[in-house]
Amino acid sequence: MSDACGILIGGSPSTGSSVLVNVLNRHPELAAGPETYLFIHPDLYREWDRYGHYLLKRDRFRGLKSIGWFRKNGADLLLPEYGWDPARLAALLNRSASFPEFVEGYFSTAMTRKGATQWIEKSPSNSLAFPDFLKFFPEGKVIHTTRNPYDAVASLIARGHSPWYAAGAFVLNAAMALRSAEHPRYRLLRYEDWLLDPQKELRQVLNFLELDWREGLLTPSSSELGEEVRMEGWLSNEKGALSRDSIGRFARLPAGDRHQVVQALQAFELTPAYAKKWDLQHRNIRSIAPTLGYELERSTGKSVNFTLQRLEDWWSRTWRWYPTGLLHYPAQSATPPQKKPINQ
Repeated sequence: MSDACGILIGGSPSTGSSVLVNVLNRHPELAAGPETYLFIHPDLYREWDRYGHYLLKRDRFRGLKSIGWFRKNGADLLLPEYGWDPARLAALLNRSASFPEFVEGYFSTAMTRKGATQWIEKSPSNSLAFPDFLKFFPEGKVIHTTRNPYDAVASLIARGHSPWYAAGAFVLNAAMALRSAEHPRYRLLRYEDWLLDPQKELRQVLNFLELDWREGLLTPSSSELGEEVRMEGWLSNEKGALSRDSIGRFARLPAGDRHQVVQALQAFELTPAYAKKWDLQHRNIRSIAPTLGYELERSTGKSVNFTLQRLEDWWSRTWRWYPTGLLHYPAQSATPPQKKPINQ
C-alpha cells in the first residue's frame, strides 16, 4: 500500500460532478484534468501485476472492461492535460510495483506544472471502486455527488439516453457509492444543497479535504466563461457561474415525459446476484432515494414496458464482451409492490 494522497469524485452521472471538479481545480493546491477512467476498475487495485499492462493496450475479449453501467474499456491516459506520451507512460508502468505507485507517478506531472499538493480526478464511474480506493490509498478521500433522481434521469434522457439506461445509470452508480457511506473519508454532496448555498457547501467540502478557503473559487475565469457547454442537453456551462436552472428539471417536463421518468426508475432494479457480488445494500430507487434524502415520485398512469430497451442494452454489452452482458446482466424489471389487502 501507499500513503498517496488523492481525491476521487464519483456518483451517478448528471449530478454536478463536472461543476464541482472545475470549481476545485481553481484551488492552487489541487490539480485536476479531464476524466481518465483510471480508477473505475477494481482489478487494478487488487491484481496490478495481472491487469496493469492493459492500460497500454485495450483488448476486446479480456482486460479492463467496466464492471458497471457505463461501458468503458481501459482508461484514457494520454490526454494532453496530464503530460504523458506513450513511451514515457510505458516506462512508468513498467517500473511501478503497485497501482498506487503508478498513480503517484502519473499525476506528478500535472501537479508539478501547477504547483499543487494533491490531485483530484472526476469520473462518475469512480463510485465503482470507492471501497478499493479508500483501502489502497490510506490518505485518499472520496466525494459522492448526488441529485434528485428524477432530475438526473430527465437530464440523461435529454442527452439522448433511453429511460431504461438513464434509470440504470443513476441506480447502479448510487448503490456502488453508498457502500462507502459510513467511511470517515467519504462525503456526500447533494446537487441542490450545492447550488442553493454554494459558499456554505464549498467551505464544508474544503474542510473535509483539509484545505483553506481561497477567494475566487466560485468565480469562473474569462477563459472558462468562453467555453461551450460540453454535453447536449445540459442547461448550463460546467465551467461557468453556478446556476439553479437545472433544479426542478423533472417538474418542468410535460406530463408524458414525467411519466416515463417515474416509470423507468420504478422498473429498474439490480439483480440479487449482482448485488451480492459487489456487496450492495441497495438495489432500487425505493431504497436509494430516501437514503439520499429524496422523496419518491408516484405515477398513476399506464405502466410502461421497458423490455425492448433492456434487451437492446443487454445486447450492446454482450456483443462487446463486457462482464455485464450475456448471463451476467446486472439489472431486471422490479416486481411491483404488492398492495395491502383491504380489511373487510
